[in-house]
Amino acid sequence: MNLSESMSFETQSLDTLPTEDFLRVVGQRVRRQRSQMNMSRKRLAEVSGVSERYLAQLESGQGNMSIALLRKVTTAIGMSLGALMSAEVTEVIGSTAAVAQPAQAQVPQSTPVATATASEPVYANSRDRLVSEY
Repeated sequence: MNLSESMSFETQSLDTLPTEDFLRVVGQRVRRQRSQMNMSRKRLAEVSGVSERYLAQLESGQGNMSIALLRKVTTAIGMSLGALMSAEVTEVIGSTAAVAQPAQAQVPQSTPVATATASEPVYANSRDRLVSEY
């Protein structure tokens, strides 16, 4: 009997996982995003202000980080807290492995700035126009 025959798979929501598995999945998602950005743990620590040791604990599923610190980490790796906590998890039953599949973060589209002649100013939005005209 091979490995795939000895285990069954099921899909669960992240919020229904036991705490131990939840922390492991969150850590995997952070590590995956950091790796996709080609960012070392040391660099993430510098950018986020969270110690490298604490990041190692988080990524290994052993760190129970506050929301404030987790927000610093996700901001530094270009991920929203919502994307980190969303989606379903495919868990291998009978194993400690869980494969996290977070939703793709929605990146807002920037508003294009119109071109203008030298005599007319260009405003990024109407609020800028109101402030600068008075």
